[in-house]
This record gives sequence, C-alpha cells and structure tokens, in this order.
Amino acid sequence: METPMIQTHGLTKTYGHTDVVHNLDLKVAPGVVHGLLGPNGSGKSTTMKMLLGLITPTHGDISVLGHPMTRANRAHVLAGVGSLIEAPAAYPHLTGGENMRIVTRLLGADPEAVRRAVSLVRLEGQMDKLVKNYSLGMKQRLGIAMALARDPQLLILDEPTNGLDPAGIEEIRELIISLARDQGRTVLVSSHLLSEIEKMATDLTIINHGKLVFQGSQDELYSAQLPDVFIQTPDAATAVSVLRALQPKRVEGGVELSGLDDDHLAHTIALLVTHGVPLHQVLRKRRSLEDIFIGLTNDEVADA
Repeated sequence: METPMIQTHGLTKTYGHTDVVHNLDLKVAPGVVHGLLGPNGSGKSTTMKMLLGLITPTHGDISVLGHPMTRANRAHVLAGVGSLIEAPAAYPHLTGGENMRIVTRLLGADPEAVRRAVSLVRLEGQMDKLVKNYSLGMKQRLGIAMALARDPQLLILDEPTNGLDPAGIEEIRELIISLARDQGRTVLVSSHLLSEIEKMATDLTIINHGKLVFQGSQDELYSAQLPDVFIQTPDAATAVSVLRALQPKRVEGGVELSGLDDDHLAHTIALLVTHGVPLHQVLRKRRSLEDIFIGLTNDEVADA
C-alpha cells in the first residue's frame, strides 16, 4: 500500500474553549487532486496551516510525505511541499522574474526547476512585467509558480481561484488537474466553488465545525447518496395526492421524490399504477456535489 502524502491522527486545534479542528483523521493519497471542503468556519484553513507547520496543533499527529511533522524536522519535510495560502506573496513593485529570483535564492531552489515552474503556469512571456500590472489570474499563476519552485511532490493550495473570472478559474483548474495527471504530483486544494472541486478533484474530505463528515472518492460520495427520482406524468396533481406521505415536489413535467431506495421506488411506481396515474418515464437524477455538501453540513456554501 502506498504511503499517504498527508496523514493526521486526532488532529485538534483549540482556541479558548472551542475546538476549531476536532479529532481530524485526514488521509491524502499520492498522485491525486484531493479537495478539502467545508462551510465558513469549518476549520479548512486552520487545518492547512497546521499541515504546513504555520500553526501548532493542540493535540494530534501530522505526517507529511511519510515523515512526522515536528518543529525539529519541519524545514526538512517542507522542502518537498509547495503552498499557496490566502494570497500570493509577491512584491508588486518588482517584476515577475525578480520575484522568482528572490524565491530561488531564499529556497535554494534549482534555477532549472524554477524555469520549469514558470513554464508550467505559462508565464514565460510575462516575467519582465511588474507584478502590480499583472491581472489577478496572472498573480495566482505566479503564486503557484512560487509554490512549484522547489519541484515539490505535494502542493497545498487554499482558494487558488478566489476572485478570478470564469476564464481565470478554468486556467487554474486545468493547471491543477495537469499537475496531478501529467506531473504525478499530489494537490490538496480547498475552494468554496464546489462546481470547480467537482471537476478537478478525484478524492474529497468534507469537514463541518472542525469534524470529519466524509472522506473518500467522489464516486464513493455519490454512491452513498440516494439520487432524487423524477417521475414524468401528465397527471402530476394526482401523483402528488397519492404520494403525499413521501412529500413529493411538483416540477415541470411531473414530480420529484427524495430518499427512495430501489425497493421503495418499485413500491411507489406500483402505487401510482394502481391509482391509474400515467407514467411516461422514471429517472434517477444524480445529485450535484453542492446538493450533497449542503445536505451533509446543513450550512450555506460560503468562503472559508
């Protein structure tokens, strides 16, 4: 079995009498894009900062790249990790190239690896421009290039598409996917844009109030949820009356039902047929990640 790139046991961070992160067991497999999701105040950013040694846990253990994260070996472990937390830490009065040269010196990075990082984020032709004249998308790509400067195995990205327009969001999404698919890197990424996480991440961790709600692949998440059922019928009024105990929702072309497994769905269809309700088709509708997320956390989707 492959060693997880990130693994925590009982990870807890307490402020005052409140556990911002509580007893979190996180596992991130190698070579995947792993989405970290949670509503506002769920502890996502605190978790990421603990993984990077920026915040000291109150309790629990952290292993990164197969090594325990301690104060003594933090620098050694983080040599294989790149990160973008909050906003890119670039000097706006310097050019992109000057910023990258500073990063090269500070990190002791291989100049060739830095050149590859700039090429990966497609900024080769923009290195002579002042960062203050960059678009927001270019600044985000520069931040990711900085995170890639030491050719890391693991990237930790907190809201990398925050504030971008649709074109910029698509650029960053495709870049993140390619880092795992083509480069074999592992990316842990948080975002409040659930539709983007749905498109880029194969694995998910969902936390709420600092506690683990779900962890596994997207396929496992969807298979654990019962899809809504759409019943197309020209007599929706009768269908609603017959199925009122199931709290059907009347929609265009028929009714929708939630929470029915296959046996209950078969019974429901038989009941409608018995009452003479004409059925044109019965479809299971795959729920979106956003629908499942709201159902699991019972909170509004928001930034974290």
